Amino acid sequence: MYEAPMPGALQMSPADLAIVCIESWPQATLFLDAAEPTVFWMNATAEKCLRERGATLAGRRIQLAQRDRQKAFEDFLSKTTSEVSSWVLDLSGDGRALVFRCRTIGETGFRLLTIFHPENPPTSVPDVGALFGLTPSETRILEGIVDGRRADDLAESLGVSIETVRTHIRRFYNKLGVNSREQMIAKVSAYRVP
Repeated sequence: MYEAPMPGALQMSPADLAIVCIESWPQATLFLDAAEPTVFWMNATAEKCLRERGATLAGRRIQLAQRDRQKAFEDFLSKTTSEVSSWVLDLSGDGRALVFRCRTIGETGFRLLTIFHPENPPTSVPDVGALFGLTPSETRILEGIVDGRRADDLAESLGVSIETVRTHIRRFYNKLGVNSREQMIAKVSAYRVP
């Protein structure tokens, strides 16, 4: 049986091929050491994304420009498991944010950190409530409103009073820093589960 010779690009090792692919991803991607959340490797997109937002590397540790959020960021990284978790860094108060998604990679001793930014938002984030610090009830109501449901419909389907729904809406508006349905939808639409 005849086997055609492999083209030059396919003669590289699977590991080399993976690196070439990750380097060319439009998504900001970093590999972190699992023991200490220090940067082992990052693609050019990640380097640019962090630099443009004022973040630096100090001893291979990511230092955010928003110093008041540094501890929360480090806590997020240190609690990473094999399940994808997400953390949001508000950039300006106008709804623009960086979304960090992280998980450990099997038993490799590394964490995979992906950064989504306003120009390249994620297609979906399964933990939208956690991203914005919402309770499970607030999350259900927020998702219902984003899906176009009215408050009275939500109250009926959830078996709660309309006042309970309105209270949850006021609370998550406050947490999101918005004043209207339009602002709320604009802020969460890039991050909600389809």
